Amino acid sequence: MLTPLLLATMHGGYTNFIKLLLKAGPDPNIPDDLGRFPVELAAIRDCMEEEQRHLQRRKALIKSKADTAFKQKEYKIATKIYDLAIAHGESATLYANRSVCKLLIGDGEGALSDALMCECCDLIGQKLATVKLQLTCYSR
Repeated sequence: MLTPLLLATMHGGYTNFIKLLLKAGPDPNIPDDLGRFPVELAAIRDCMEEEQRHLQRRKALIKSKADTAFKQKEYKIATKIYDLAIAHGESATLYANRSVCKLLIGDGEGALSDALMCECCDLIGQKLATVKLQLTCYSR
């Protein structure tokens, strides 16, 4: 059985809701179907969110290094650095930037491939934004 407290701790971004629930006095010792308690789920979620923040910071740092190489017209180096950034998480911007680098070093096929990936990521991003909006409206 999933209690409101369990549901709130399973998903990130509900800190205020969790505080409100705890003030109302629910039993925090009711586990979920897998035997995990709300405090465990909150700790797991917090660790995952911190990991995501760390990866985003790392990706931004790598991207800035690639941008610097691009500005210095070191397109082969920039391409390799964009490879690293993409390995930390795909985005339309990273594929677009790498596509330009590949075009400038004469890799037309690679540039086209990255341009297509850029378009694909952008479409996925738009769909995810739509789904998130729908979920937000549904949860209210």
